[in-house]
Amino acid sequence: MVTAKLEDTMAVWKLQEEKATVVDVANDADIEGLQVAAHKPDLRAYLLGGPKVDSFDVPRDRDTGREVILPCEP
Repeated sequence: MVTAKLEDTMAVWKLQEEKATVVDVANDADIEGLQVAAHKPDLRAYLLGGPKVDSFDVPRDRDTGREVILPCEP
């Protein structure tokens, strides 16, 4: 029961902090004018908007390595 009351108190406290922040933003807007919120870039559009790599050729060494002889168990 004590934990539930503590969580309720913390939720109310958090809500009061958020309300105070909104009031501060509103007061700043009255004094300084409206604020423009920055737009977050769309990750999908960013990734798809990069350079196309449809014909991406990487030169590779044709060496297949060395021959390995494994011991045979009877």
